[in-house]
Amino acid sequence: MRMNTNRAGRWERIGKSVYRNIDLFMEARKSRISCRRQLADYKGGYRGSRKLFRSQVLPFWRRYGIKPKKMWYDLYCFKD
Repeated sequence: MRMNTNRAGRWERIGKSVYRNIDLFMEARKSRISCRRQLADYKGGYRGSRKLFRSQVLPFWRRYGIKPKKMWYDLYCFKD
């Protein structure tokens, strides 16, 4: 009896982790779609150079193990 309970608990944990990963994937997908729509509304956003993006933005985020796409830079960057 105890073995069956552990087996059920194991499958429950696996199911929860799968659903959690799917939820995270769908949230990221919604964010990317939203970013593209906002950039279309802003007529392309900041439109910074790729050279500036690679020299300043990527080294900053590399410390955290993140490599953002340039579209996020164009959306959230601002001109002084």
